[in-house]
Order: sequence, then structure tokens, then C-alpha cells
Amino acid sequence: MNYGKGIRIVRAARGISQKDLAAMAGLNGNYISLIESGSRVPSVEALDSLAKALSVPVYLIALLGSNPEDLKGMSVENAERLGKALLETLIDHEQANGGSDGRRG
Repeated sequence: MNYGKGIRIVRAARGISQKDLAAMAGLNGNYISLIESGSRVPSVEALDSLAKALSVPVYLIALLGSNPEDLKGMSVENAERLGKALLETLIDHEQANGGSDGRRG
């Protein structure tokens, strides 16, 4: 599982910098960089903080960060489509409900 990949995808989709995400999650910016590069695996607490800061469920980060071996019974293409569809749905929902906290979405 590459949580950093999932975090990077959601962060980029929301238009948030690593520095801003770190501040929002109460984490160090260098730690975010290490997670996204795959050099560090986030703790459960850090992953929860990041998911809350990104306004997405942890399982979306996990799905977007899945490796082929993590997707038993599901093709990589289907998992990518599902992840993208979920993220687009969340962003559309946030936009429709006036997501006006300074972040894209």
C-alpha cells in the first residue's frame, strides 16, 4: 500500500500544497514530503489527520494508493476508475455544498 501516492493524488486534486496540508493536519511539511515520496509510511494517527485535513475518508486514500497486489479480485484499471470517480464525487459534492474553506473543491 502506497499511502503517499493516495495522499498526493487527493492533495493535488484539491489544489493544496504540501506545506498547507502539513499545517492543516498539524504535521511537519518534511514528513508530508517523505510520505508522498514513499520514504515513510504514515502512522495511523497521521493518516487519520491527513484524511480529515483533505476532507476524504481514509479508505479513499488507501484505494488511490493501492498497489496491484493490494487489489485482490479487482483489476488495476477498475480500481483507478473507482478511485477517480469517488474523488470526483467528493469534490463535486463539496462544491455543491459551498466548500468555501479556501481549498479547491
